[in-house]
Amino acid sequence: MAENKTKATVVPVSEYLAAIESEQRRTDVEALIDVMQRVTGEPPVMWGSSIVGFGSYRYECGKNKWAESCIVG
Repeated sequence: MAENKTKATVVPVSEYLAAIESEQRRTDVEALIDVMQRVTGEPPVMWGSSIVGFGSYRYECGKNKWAESCIVG
């Protein structure tokens, strides 16, 4: 079975936000991150290069094979 391409990274979410050219879009994303963090109680984490995820869970994807994904993202 193939390995997940989308994984949690150590890239700061602030770096992702800084790359958003549109000021309005960046403001909207910051507001959404604030809401999601309050609702989930989890800090934002970059999953891959473009998913801001909150929380994580492990799931079985085959016999003795496990993967991880963000709960919300």
